[in-house]
Amino acid sequence: MDLTHKVKAGLDELRMLTLGCQVLVGFQFQAVFQELFADLPDHAKAANIAGLLLMILAVGLLMAPGIHHALYGDHQATRGVAHMTSRMADWALPPFALSLGLDVLIGAEQVYGTAAGVAGGLAFAALALGAWLGWGMLARARHGRKEREMADLRGDETADVAQKITFMMTEARTILPGAQAMLGFQLAVVLTKAFASLSPPEKALHAAALGCVALSIILLMAPAAYHRLVYAGEASPRFLTVASRLVTAATLPLGAGMAADAAVTIGFILGSAMAGAVAGGSVLLVLALLWYANPWRLLRRRLVT
Repeated sequence: MDLTHKVKAGLDELRMLTLGCQVLVGFQFQAVFQELFADLPDHAKAANIAGLLLMILAVGLLMAPGIHHALYGDHQATRGVAHMTSRMADWALPPFALSLGLDVLIGAEQVYGTAAGVAGGLAFAALALGAWLGWGMLARARHGRKEREMADLRGDETADVAQKITFMMTEARTILPGAQAMLGFQLAVVLTKAFASLSPPEKALHAAALGCVALSIILLMAPAAYHRLVYAGEASPRFLTVASRLVTAATLPLGAGMAADAAVTIGFILGSAMAGAVAGGSVLLVLALLWYANPWRLLRRRLVT
């Protein structure tokens, strides 16, 4: 497989993982406002908070390579982009697996009791880690050595405009479905009884989060319409520039919306607006570091050298 196809395959794999993460993030946000959530034991509520934060971290890691590719990689097929895509996917799997285990714990506990819930959560977290990382690490010792050596020797490739547009569209598709699912959960929350009990500032913050995610969806869908109406689907360097800026810009309101809803949700669970603000601020800081600070650091390093 040449490097261009390898980068495309890596972005497609990230798209699969990101959609699953973002759907679960939406569920974890919405679950807090269900009628029976208030009756959960404190450890189950804490598990939901931990699972939510872990899943947001996984989403941040999985979306980082696409943003890095746009800001730093100029949508080129490089070894650096391929390596970062693989590395971020590997780093995202442990928090994804742990969050999944916590979700199973909460669900199983309501059906079979605390002991069974804990056992089920641990079992599914271990199963996910084993299937996603352990199996591959064990197989690595016996298989794939030739392919890894070839990957180390392969040089960077120059992608043409059409291929760059394909990369950019794949990056947009990585973000869009999850953002749409999250917007659906945000809209459903507004119609719950628990939402009515929020303070006016909390309701306003959720409305702002909803608006941010909706704006992100509009920006992510704009390149497809622009490409069709202006260029009839043909490859154009001008379109690549405009579309890349739109997709990159869409991550700003998306990150803000996730952080704002994390503040509302965690503040509601703990009964403390201050705790919610700290959680939301922490989420925003982590996403900013993963999505913007690290690519900017790598860009400055490239310009210096």
